[in-house]
Amino acid sequence: MFEAFNLKLKFQDKDIIKIKELLDENTQLKSYLNEEFYSNPKLQLEKLRAHLIESKDILDGDKIIGDWFPSDHFDIFISHSHKDEPLAIIFALLLKMECGLNVFIDSIYWGFADKLLKEIDNKYAYDNTTQTYSYETRNKTTSNVYLMLNAALIDVIDKSECLIFFNSENSIYQGGDSSKLYNSESYSTSPWLMSELNFSSKARKVYPERISSTSRKIQFNDSLSKSANDSIDIKYKLPMEHLNNLNESKFLEWFYYSTENKLSPHEALNYLYELTNLGYQNKD
Repeated sequence: MFEAFNLKLKFQDKDIIKIKELLDENTQLKSYLNEEFYSNPKLQLEKLRAHLIESKDILDGDKIIGDWFPSDHFDIFISHSHKDEPLAIIFALLLKMECGLNVFIDSIYWGFADKLLKEIDNKYAYDNTTQTYSYETRNKTTSNVYLMLNAALIDVIDKSECLIFFNSENSIYQGGDSSKLYNSESYSTSPWLMSELNFSSKARKVYPERISSTSRKIQFNDSLSKSANDSIDIKYKLPMEHLNNLNESKFLEWFYYSTENKLSPHEALNYLYELTNLGYQNKD
C-alpha cells in the first residue's frame, strides 16, 4: 500500500446525494455492476461449493481463500460501512468505466462470507436427526471463515495502491451524540473497519514505480470520532493518524475531473495525490 485517505462524508454536498441515487436510475450502471462486481464473487462461490462437496473431513483454507478472493492488483481499496455500500459502488463503477481504475469494495465479500458459512454449516454443523446446528461446530466454522476473510482482506490492502476510508455517521460510533463525530478519537462497532484501518496503519509503504521516493511534503492529520447503534455491539478504537484528510468537495473535484477527462489509472491517482498536497513527484 502507498497512501491512505480519510474521506469525511457529511452528505452536505448536493452532488454526493445525487450520485447516491444514480444506481437506481441508470440501467447501464446496473448492468455493469452485475457483470463487473457481482459476477466474480458468484463464480467463486460456485467453486467453493464444488470444493466443499469434494472434501471429506479437512477443508483446504488456502484453496478457499484463493477461490474466494481475486489475486489482482487494485488501485483503490474502499473501507466503508455496509450502509454506505451504494455510494461506494457508484464511485467504483464510474471510476472503472471512465478511468479504468480497479476499485475493491470490501462489503461485497463480507456478504459472501455469510453465504460461505451457510454452505459449510449445512454440510458440517447440521444434524438431520435433531434438525439443529451444532453450537461447537458453528463456533469453529465461524471463527475459521472470518479469519480467512480477514487474512484475505489484509492481502488485498497490501496489494492496493491506496485506501480510502468512507468516514460517515454510519461508520463512526457517536453514542447518540453527532457532535462527537470527527473528534480526536474515533470508534466503530465494526470489527472489519477496525481490522482494515489497523492493518493499513502498519502496512509497508510501497512507492509506485512512477513516483520518486525522495520528495514528499510532511503533513499532520487530525482524526475523527463516533457512530450509533442500539443493538449489543462492541466498539473498537480506530487508528486514524496515518490517514490523509480528504473532504467531500476535494474528493468530488478529483472524481469529476478524472472521470470527465477519462484520465488513465495512473493519471487519476497522481491527480489525487496532487490535490491533497502530498508533494510527490513523478520520476519522469
